[in-house]
Amino acid sequence: MQTTIMIIDDHQLYREGLRHILNGDDDLQVVHVTTLSDSIIAEYEEYKPQIVFVDGNSEKNTLLNEMLIYMSDKEETQVALLSDFVTNQEIAAAIQKGVVGFLLKDMDSQEFIAAVKELSNDNAYIHPKISKRLLLLLSKSSNDSISLGSLSASDVQYPLHILTHRECEVLQLLAAGKNNRDIGVDLYISEKTVKNHVSSILKKLDVADRTQAVLKGIRNNWVGIS
Repeated sequence: MQTTIMIIDDHQLYREGLRHILNGDDDLQVVHVTTLSDSIIAEYEEYKPQIVFVDGNSEKNTLLNEMLIYMSDKEETQVALLSDFVTNQEIAAAIQKGVVGFLLKDMDSQEFIAAVKELSNDNAYIHPKISKRLLLLLSKSSNDSISLGSLSASDVQYPLHILTHRECEVLQLLAAGKNNRDIGVDLYISEKTVKNHVSSILKKLDVADRTQAVLKGIRNNWVGIS
C-alpha cells in the first residue's frame, strides 16, 4: 500500500518538483499539493494523508500555527516541516505542536525519499544538521528563554511498560543533553554500561538515534526538560 502525502508550500515550482520526485517512488503517492490558506484544514480533511509536509519558512505564521495545533491531535498523520533554515525558536515551537520531521529543502532526492520512508514507518526524522542543534537546545533549555516544555523531572511519567527504570533515567539525562561519560558520572556506572543502555533504549523505542529518542520522550511526556 502506498504512503499518501500532502505538500503545503507557497512556492509552486518547489511543490510541483517535490511531487514529481516523490511520485517517482512506487511506495509513495502525493495526493494533494497546495498553499497555506484559510481552507487548509478542510483540504487536509478531504484527503487525510499519512504524511503532511509544511513549508516551515512560510510568512503566514498565524495560519501555520493554527494548522500545526489542529494536526497535533491527528495520530494517523505525521507532520514534517520543510525549511531552508529553521531557528531554535521554530524547532521548540514545532516540537510542542507534535511535528516529528525536520527536513531541509536542499536535500538531494534520494536522501529526501529515505527520510519520507522513515516517517511512513511512524518514526521521527530530523536532518543531521538540525539534530545537533536540537541536542544543544535541549541542554540549554533550562537556562535560556527558549522552552521546549513545562514538565519538570518530578512530573514526568516514566514509560516503565517499555523501558527499565535505569533506562528511563538514562533517557532523562539524554534529554538534558548529556553525553555517555557525563551520564555515567551522574548514575555511578561505566561509560560502556551507559552505551549499552542507550542501545537498548533505541531498540525498544524503535528509533534510529538518541535525538529521535529524546523527541519521542518529549512528545509522550516521558522526560522533563524545564
